[in-house]
Amino acid sequence: MNQQCWCWGCDVRRAEGNLLLAFGFERIRPPADVDGASRYRIALNSKHELTLWGFGALISNDVNGIFLGRFQFEPKLCKPQFDTYTCWTPTDLPPRVRPTMAGELALAGALCAQLFEFISEYESWVAEQVGIGYRQKTINEFKDATLAARDAKMQWQRLAKQAKRYYGRQAARHRIN
Repeated sequence: MNQQCWCWGCDVRRAEGNLLLAFGFERIRPPADVDGASRYRIALNSKHELTLWGFGALISNDVNGIFLGRFQFEPKLCKPQFDTYTCWTPTDLPPRVRPTMAGELALAGALCAQLFEFISEYESWVAEQVGIGYRQKTINEFKDATLAARDAKMQWQRLAKQAKRYYGRQAARHRIN
């Protein structure tokens, strides 16, 4: 996730234009008197939206969400019943907890899979729009790179399937107990 956030940051700063905006994200900057990061928001469907910051991603509906931090790949549930327009730092996020009950685990699997599938689609779009060479260049500039640009789409798809399976098994285990 750290590498993906790096790539999104490069996409925002791209000299030829902000790729997140070109994709359809809405940018909301913090007020002038507030120190924090801009957020980017996009509706994924009629129920879910995705919000990106430099410190992570939140996929949510009106009631539930999953936050995945940039530096800690541990999806956490939250109740995004807050004004996301005032969220500029990680400390502004609502309380986040690890999913533990069957329903929470099933929700976590579904939301994580949706997030990872979105990232896969976005990376495919970037390759189509500006070429795979652009993305590889951004990755080459990242000192902690773990994934080549040509592998990104498939790895995020694989991760989506793994999240569904893992959380599905965990949810089933908790229903039995």
